[in-house]
Amino acid sequence: MTLEREPIIEDDMYSDNLGRRKLYWVQNAASEVDRVLDSISRELTAFPQISRETLQTGESGNSITLFMTIPQAVLAQYREQAVSFIGEMRSLAHEKGFRFEPALLTSKEHKNISSSGYGGIFWDTDPDVPIPILRDRLVAEGKLDQDRSETYTLEEVDRARRLAGMTKLDLATGRVTDEIDQKAADNSYYFLSPERQVEVVRREDEILTEIERITKTALAAHKTARDILPSLVAYADGEITTPALKAQYEILVERTTETYGLSLTRQIRELKRLAVETGKWDYILTPQEIMLRSGGSVDPRYLAQPYTPLAIQDGTDVEKVTDLRQGEQSITVNTSLLEYEMPFGFRLEELDAQGNTVKSPTFLSRDDGETVIEDERFCEYYGQQIKFPFARPTDWFCRENPASGDKQ
Repeated sequence: MTLEREPIIEDDMYSDNLGRRKLYWVQNAASEVDRVLDSISRELTAFPQISRETLQTGESGNSITLFMTIPQAVLAQYREQAVSFIGEMRSLAHEKGFRFEPALLTSKEHKNISSSGYGGIFWDTDPDVPIPILRDRLVAEGKLDQDRSETYTLEEVDRARRLAGMTKLDLATGRVTDEIDQKAADNSYYFLSPERQVEVVRREDEILTEIERITKTALAAHKTARDILPSLVAYADGEITTPALKAQYEILVERTTETYGLSLTRQIRELKRLAVETGKWDYILTPQEIMLRSGGSVDPRYLAQPYTPLAIQDGTDVEKVTDLRQGEQSITVNTSLLEYEMPFGFRLEELDAQGNTVKSPTFLSRDDGETVIEDERFCEYYGQQIKFPFARPTDWFCRENPASGDKQ
């Protein structure tokens, strides 16, 4: 089966053409993987650029948002290092004199950008004094209660405004002026000593180099997520076991984390159903299980041992078949066993030393293929209706054997 994209429609998920159904679920999985990779790639690609901008222009809303999420896209072994770099970049930007830009505005400037919340007492007292400076004055005068807002000195706000290309403050009054300090706006190191500037530049270069390396490593690793797609095709063809596929899938889930919401659970379940439905796992099933799966017949040469998997009847070691059955755990089928055709599951029961199932298959939930649904109500409702092939005398659904015609 090719992994090249072919036109599919929503109805293909229910198609009687099993090839179309397989194509639908593989491409559906590909779309989910690509969605997550696109999101991860955008954020990882932005990481070095926004880091550079933060060091040169201070922290913005974009950088804060990214810095809160980017460690999730970075590989686990570099996550702690990435968090450390983020903290150091913020510290360096702070040392240069940058402060969070919205905190530098006056109530008039807030109004000019349609930012609400700083009218009232701030506007009435002086609309041309930056909010942090004015708030401290009002608190000192007992006109405003102290809150948790970060406090800045007059000199801090003045430097930060100058670095941001905003107008300077009159240090005598705290009010904004019409003067812009272009030298400060053009040089993020303007307020550092020459000696410290050399040290900061060197450290920034080191950090940015490491962030580029971490980002490229993460991008390369995340792109391998598409390697699961040919594995899904092989899984639908019974060429990969469930444990082997889940091991590959769990690495993806761990790597992408909950932030990006990668989930291929349904796709995997549907592709396993296809593998079972097309007989790819019949060799580890018993004749009884195959008849339950297909609603049809089994090669007569196997019927004398209805509780023994075909592979064991053909000479395969019991232990090998046991391992495969324990890995697959269950089969999900569509038959009319429960009055009308619907998906449900059967547990692959344990084998005894001779390779026979220790009991007839147990009904499992169609939703997860794991939850046992044989409660009292279920058994009472279906007990006298189910035509269960090779039912054992002790089975709650035992009646006339539809395979042989014998009463069990």
